[in-house]
Amino acid sequence: MINLIKSINYQIKNNNLTYIIFILAIAVMFIPFFNINGGDFSALTAGKYYVQALTPMSFVFLIFNFLMITQVCGFDFNDKTINYEVMSGHSKKEVYFARVITSYVWALTGMILVTLVPVFLISLFFGWGKELLFQEFVQRYVVYLLQAARLFAFEILFTFAVNNQIAAAIVSYVISEIPIIIGLMLEEMLGIKLEHIFAFLDIMNLTEQVNTKTIVLDGEEINRFIVGLSPEYILWTVISSVVMGTIYIIAGYVIFKKRDMK
Repeated sequence: MINLIKSINYQIKNNNLTYIIFILAIAVMFIPFFNINGGDFSALTAGKYYVQALTPMSFVFLIFNFLMITQVCGFDFNDKTINYEVMSGHSKKEVYFARVITSYVWALTGMILVTLVPVFLISLFFGWGKELLFQEFVQRYVVYLLQAARLFAFEILFTFAVNNQIAAAIVSYVISEIPIIIGLMLEEMLGIKLEHIFAFLDIMNLTEQVNTKTIVLDGEEINRFIVGLSPEYILWTVISSVVMGTIYIIAGYVIFKKRDMK
């Protein structure tokens, strides 16, 4: 399996799409700079940047989900490389999980680098600030990664199910909009809020819903951002992400195992 992973990594590093993905993601993370006091960097803090970056972070997830995961898992369907790997003696289990592991390494590592490095660099040069509690930032970010990991598993399943990189990216994106529309309609019309059922809806809520309150700290009036999550929400996120992610990965393997590779 190690040799397969090395081979896949070589393909990814030499694919122009990989560089496009990272350029797009980095460009998206520059947007918050222009939303902080009209681009006045003298007021910049890591806490302010993170809150402004929440919505761009949802787009970063979409970029890595629909482009990176489908590239790693679906690119070799086009030139039949994945067929040759099986026919040359590698088990379908090795071929499948080599792509699963590589997908997660590239997508999660890429997301973390693109979204966290700016936060820590700003904190280093401009300070964290008083507008956001660091522990609340950690809570929301970890939950964001858990939801992303769950949805990466779904994208892996979908890519192996449709056998095509481009089709997987387009169709899964269309499908992902359905739970968001349903969730928004139920919340608007009936006051029913869906949580943990549709991970795409949870990702959207995590990167959009931020409350504020005015506090006085050291004689200074501050607008504090409230991004903390309840213990129950975190617990159910962990459970739903692990359970559903595992189901998706196993289902993807079952589909691939039954496929005729000749």
